[in-house]
Amino acid sequence: MIAATLTIPGVAFALLLPALFNGYPILFSDTADYLLRSQSLMASPIRAPGYALWIRVTSGGATLWLPIIAQSLFLATLIVRTLRQFGRPAARQTLGIALALTIGTSAGWVSSKAMPDLFIAMVILGLHLAVARWERLGLGDRALVVASVLIGGTMHLTNLLVGGAVLVALRLLQRADRSAPRARRAWLLAAALLAASTSLTRGLDYIRRDGGKTGANGSMFVLSHLVETGLAQRLLQDRCGAEQYALCPVRDTLTRSVDLFVWRPLQSPRYFVLHDDPALIREETSRVLGGIVRHYPLALAGSFVSYTARQLVAFRVNDEIWRHRHRTEVQRVIMDMYPGDLPAQERARQQENTLRLPWTPLLHLFIFLAAAAFSLIMLRRAFAERAVTLADSTGLHVVVWVTLVVNAAICANLAAVFSRYQSRVSWLLPLAVIATLLERGMLRWPLPALRLTTRP
Repeated sequence: MIAATLTIPGVAFALLLPALFNGYPILFSDTADYLLRSQSLMASPIRAPGYALWIRVTSGGATLWLPIIAQSLFLATLIVRTLRQFGRPAARQTLGIALALTIGTSAGWVSSKAMPDLFIAMVILGLHLAVARWERLGLGDRALVVASVLIGGTMHLTNLLVGGAVLVALRLLQRADRSAPRARRAWLLAAALLAASTSLTRGLDYIRRDGGKTGANGSMFVLSHLVETGLAQRLLQDRCGAEQYALCPVRDTLTRSVDLFVWRPLQSPRYFVLHDDPALIREETSRVLGGIVRHYPLALAGSFVSYTARQLVAFRVNDEIWRHRHRTEVQRVIMDMYPGDLPAQERARQQENTLRLPWTPLLHLFIFLAAAAFSLIMLRRAFAERAVTLADSTGLHVVVWVTLVVNAAICANLAAVFSRYQSRVSWLLPLAVIATLLERGMLRWPLPALRLTTRP
C-alpha cells in the first residue's frame, strides 16, 4: 500500500532528474517572456496564455521550482493512469518505466524545463483516454482526462492543431473498428473538450489583450520559413517586375537565417520595409505564400515533405540549451521575481555548460528507432489482420504516429526545424511500446521472446 501511494511522487521524481542534475529548472530564452507575462497576464501575439497563468498559480511568487514540480506531478499522474489501462504494473515496475523514459527518451527533459513543452503529450494522452477508455474510467481518472485536455490545450497553439488531427484519427479508428461499439458519445466528449480548450485560449487572450501594437505575430514565423527555404527569394527574383511585394526592395539582401529574420529585426533587411507592423507582416506573408502556391507548387510540396522528414527525427535534448550569464533577460527576470533562486540558478550546470550529456542524443535516437521498428512491424501485422482497434494498444500506436507526423509537419513548415519541437512528443512512441508489453504480459525480467503478432 505504501509503495502504491508513493508511485506517482516517485514517477514525478524520476521525471525531474534532469532538473535535479542541473541544480535548477532548465531555462530557455522564451522562459523570460512566460515569467514576465505571469506577472501581468497580458496577451501575447505569438504565445498561448496558459503557461504564464500556470506559473502564476503554481509558483505563488515563491520559486520557479514549484511550477516544474507541479507539471511533473501532473504528467506523472497521467502516465501512471495511462499505463494502468493496459496492465497492472507493480509500483517498482512503474518506477522502472519512469526511470527508463527519463534516461532513454526526452520525457524527463521536457518535464524539467520551465517551458510548456510537456503539455502537448498530455493533450494527446487525454484525448486517447477520453475516446477509447471513458466508460472504464473512474471519477478521478475522468477528472484527470478533462484537466489534461482543457489545461494542455491552452499552453501552445500547436497543441490544439495536433489535438485536432488526433481527433480525426480517433474517429476513423472508431469507424473502422467493427468489433467495438460505436462510442460516438465519447468522441463527441473529446471534441467538446478540445473545443472548450480552444475557446478558453481565445477567451484568455481577448480578456487580457491590451489593444496595443505588437511587433511580432504568427505570420512572421511563416514568412521566415519561406525565406529560409529560399522559395520567397525565388519568387521575388522572378516576379518583382510583374507583381508588387513589400520585400522587393530588399530581395537581394534577404538572409536565410531564421534567428536574424525573426529575433534580430534591426539587423535584418526585412525591417526596412515591414517595420515590425503586424498588419503589414500578415499581408506580406499572405501575398508571398499565395505567390509561391501559384507559381511553384511542386517546389513547395517538396519543401514541405523535406522539412517534415527532417523534423521527424530531430529531437536532441542537448540542442538549444544555453547558459544565461551576465544578467541576460532570463536572469534579470528571475532576480526580480524569485531573488532567492538566483544563487542556485547561477551555480546550475547549465550556467557552466556542463548540463549537456554527450551520450544522450545517440541513446535517444537508438531507442526511438527501436520503438519505431517494433511499432511499425506490429501495426503492419495488425492492419493485415484487420485487428487495429481502440480496445487495445494498437489504437494508441496509430494515435502516436499521427501525433509525430503532424507535429513535425506543423512545426517545421510554420516555423523551422528545432529539436525542441519534436522532443515534446518523441517519447510517446517508447511509451506506446511499453503499453503494448504491459498489455501482453511481456514486461518482466528476464523478458520472454517478443511477440509482435496481434492477440487472437
